[in-house]
Amino acid sequence: MSGKILSGGTSDFEKVTDNLGVYFFEQADKFRDNIIQIHGDTGATETFTSAKQRSIRFALSLKNLGVKPDDVVLTCLKMTMDTMIPVISSLFLGARFSAIDPVQTEEDWAHCIGKVKPKIIVVDEEQVERLEKCLETRKIELDIIVLGKSKVHKTFHDLVKPFPEEEKVFKPKRVDCRETALILFSSGTTGLPKAMKMSHFALINGGINVVKFGIVDPKVELLYSTYYWVTSIMVLIRAMILGGCRVIVPKFDPENALRIIQEYKVTTCFIPPRVTRHILAVKNKEDYDTSSLRCYLSGGTTIPPEQYEETRRLFKNAHVYNVYGCTEISGFNSSFNYKKDPSHLNNIKSVGKCAPDVQIKIIDEQTGEILGPNEQGEICVKSPYAMIGYLNDDDSSKIDKDGFIKPGDRGYYDEDECIYIVGRCTESFKYGAVKIHGDTGATETFTSAKQRSVRFALSLRNLGVKPDDVVLTCLKMGMDTMIPVISTMFLGATFSAIDPVQTEGDWAHCIGKVKPKIIVVDEEQVERLERCLKTRKIELGIIVLGKSKVYKTFHDLVKSFPEEEKVFEPKRVDCRGTALILFSSGTTGLPKAMKMSHYGLINGGINSLEFGIVDSKVELLFSTYYWVTSIMLLIRSMILGGCRVIVPEFEPENALRIIQDYKVTTCFIPPRLSRQILAVKNKEDYDTSSLRCYLSGGTTIPTEQFENTRRLFKNADVYNVYGSSEIGGFTSFNYKKEPRHSNNFKSVGKCATDVQLKIIDEQTGEILGPNEQGEICMKCPYAMIGYLNDDDSSKIDQDGFIKPGDRGYYDEDECIYIVGRCSESFKYGAVKVAPDHWESVLEEYPAVEEAAVLGIPHITDGYLPAACIVLKEGVSATASEIEEFFIKRMTKLHRLVGGIKFVPKLPKTPSSKLQRKYLYEIFSNCA
Repeated sequence: MSGKILSGGTSDFEKVTDNLGVYFFEQADKFRDNIIQIHGDTGATETFTSAKQRSIRFALSLKNLGVKPDDVVLTCLKMTMDTMIPVISSLFLGARFSAIDPVQTEEDWAHCIGKVKPKIIVVDEEQVERLEKCLETRKIELDIIVLGKSKVHKTFHDLVKPFPEEEKVFKPKRVDCRETALILFSSGTTGLPKAMKMSHFALINGGINVVKFGIVDPKVELLYSTYYWVTSIMVLIRAMILGGCRVIVPKFDPENALRIIQEYKVTTCFIPPRVTRHILAVKNKEDYDTSSLRCYLSGGTTIPPEQYEETRRLFKNAHVYNVYGCTEISGFNSSFNYKKDPSHLNNIKSVGKCAPDVQIKIIDEQTGEILGPNEQGEICVKSPYAMIGYLNDDDSSKIDKDGFIKPGDRGYYDEDECIYIVGRCTESFKYGAVKIHGDTGATETFTSAKQRSVRFALSLRNLGVKPDDVVLTCLKMGMDTMIPVISTMFLGATFSAIDPVQTEGDWAHCIGKVKPKIIVVDEEQVERLERCLKTRKIELGIIVLGKSKVYKTFHDLVKSFPEEEKVFEPKRVDCRGTALILFSSGTTGLPKAMKMSHYGLINGGINSLEFGIVDSKVELLFSTYYWVTSIMLLIRSMILGGCRVIVPEFEPENALRIIQDYKVTTCFIPPRLSRQILAVKNKEDYDTSSLRCYLSGGTTIPTEQFENTRRLFKNADVYNVYGSSEIGGFTSFNYKKEPRHSNNFKSVGKCATDVQLKIIDEQTGEILGPNEQGEICMKCPYAMIGYLNDDDSSKIDQDGFIKPGDRGYYDEDECIYIVGRCSESFKYGAVKVAPDHWESVLEEYPAVEEAAVLGIPHITDGYLPAACIVLKEGVSATASEIEEFFIKRMTKLHRLVGGIKFVPKLPKTPSSKLQRKYLYEIFSNCA
């Protein structure tokens, strides 16, 4: 180390000065009969000689189509035995290769295409329709080659046919090794992906440097990512360097990964932590012979210690490495080498030391000062294998005057020069708005939100809030609403929320469950809250969002703490501990308090993004923090630096204006509200072309409404998702990956990644098969920890499956269908209906002997609350009188919109328990 700059020393290998096309051409002759790739599912193989021959043929076809040196050839392909041929062919011509990913949005495709301006694109057959729509909408002209069948475009297989004479004399184009070979994409620190120019020199010698470092055994490498990602490019280059083999697999399946390692004697694999979890969850994982594996590379995020140890135990002959890299530096910045330095074998929290030819410094994000050991700051990396620069973008904020690149990560190093990653820099999102007020246009940046949250956290601490205390809110959505959420987390305390539209009875129940230290409440709700607390003799510190002469106000508590702000650090707590307490009605009775972990919420958010249907640049949602949907939207914005549009109240035409004005990319709008949007007379006058993802759910979406929503939001995919607060996971289709399901409106899709689902017989618990209706049970690593002070036994089975209380089935294609509720509680729009609670209120009316509340199925609102009433003998009453009494004790949202019917008696069991399953029939047959 010199002057607080870490260094991995200088490599001693002779640098290659050929360009990639020439290099592969010559290496293919050297390794002629070596196998360069195996298809993991079919066992098909290809030698270096065959790959070279097919690449020459495709290169000759590209040349005949007008591709010249410096032109860009783009691909949009899943990984198959053909996918690498366009890469090598482009390099043979001295052209530049780039790739987009089939799972990206059409907006991202258009952005990337606009950046690199390709001459030709090679695309999978199943992506052609999406690509054509993307190009037509944006008036982009581009030649298309289809990998598969096509009656309109040239096909890849036609273009790899022999050129008997030209093949014999073909020579690759020689170009300057410092020129651009590939253009890869990165999200950069803000906004859409940036195009990075990578040189032949950096890619070849960066690959050699990894091999020489000594942790990789490239004889047989397994990787799942497409050529959009630098990891896949570097595996191909390592195969060129040593004549190694790559196992190609189009789709990840955890048990299949173990089979592939066994059958093809895989020596090295790169599998990120999220995917590793799936492998470790395979029940018979120990049955597979994985003794060939020597190197298990992981990275991209911190590996939990328990997962690290379990991975080591499973792959006994392999070293498990947590590497740190980035596309800008050809993919490799640091790692340990346990063979050379076994003393670090158990330092599983570190991402190692600088690799050879790599320098790293940690700087203060504000001042740029170089920091010393154990001082957290922004990581800066320098390497001769770094990118040339961004294509048509200013590098000034990303590369400093000394040539150090800022990947956007925050970390530190210890006295032994071991490097630790602690998260993303706030700078990554500094200039983007974290939120916009949909009505006023007011905005707030991440920097401002962080500062205000620190200040409010300091005030809460001064008021006695400690780790594990609960801070509760009762707030409509506004620009201030998220600050108490974040401030609570900063203190290591637990956050919870009640909803302003709930009854005072519900408030009291929830407050009694979580026992908060403090509540933050809207000014207009103070009187109701005081009455609720006084009636039930609850003592609680109150902070008012608004004006108050009695209580402390929020705005007084976000004033500056000049000195304390500078040194404030958030409290570190166990990621498996409780972060939030959310409420659910459960299957019966009043809301249950659910404990949600930091781990579940963060990784559940990441998982929803990686599923690939959400575009989180600008998200619109109308619910409060009482609902998990709003919490997850906030978490997604933290993950990607996205923006949320805040609207206190839903109004259909205003929703269209907001989508237009703020270029909303994703919205979550339940079917009941969607119907109101579709009823807006001048809805077609609004420009909603920015919208890419329209999420709906909570109930079945009528086919006509589904189709009308699609027609209105032409650029958006419309998804019917299914999930619950308890699960932390969800089901949905991904039309980009499986376009054949785009017209299956009745299904709520398939299980998302990390989600398991089974259907059981409600009486016996037997697991049912396709098309057999029963109770839905779901399991997910992001699920709740459990209920607060409630018994879990009826809600969670012995295998850890949670019962959300819904009834459904799946078909032969594993598409899931919801048919109704198993149990008593149900939802009417945004209102949770607990029948026994509503019944107790109805039975307070003097004329009512007994009441039974039920849900009447409704095509758009889910279930309409209705009641069967038994009047006391000799007493009369009207439905309107009872309804009026009921509303006064509840709220205007709590209405028996399904109607009230008078019955002589209610169906009972011999033990006098209400038989709810007969209520619908009785209600329907009653005058």
